Amino acid sequence: MMLEHRDAFHSLASFAGVFIGGVTFTGSLAAYRKLAGLYPKDKMNLPYAGSLNRPLMLVNAGALALTLKYPEGAGTLMLT
Repeated sequence: MMLEHRDAFHSLASFAGVFIGGVTFTGSLAAYRKLAGLYPKDKMNLPYAGSLNRPLMLVNAGALALTLKYPEGAGTLMLT
């Protein structure tokens, strides 16, 4: 049986997969730079990390809310 609309669970699972994939990808880039010697060994902090993390968390929470509210078109809405 083919469903016409995704339900909230599938939307949440899709969003979580994309979010975790993005975190994994950026972590891999950071690990590569560290192993290649492009970072100083004593410190690996992003400047203004505290100032950037909160707004990015809010953007992700808003994207999750849009995904759950409009499961059929949230991806298209976020890309435009």
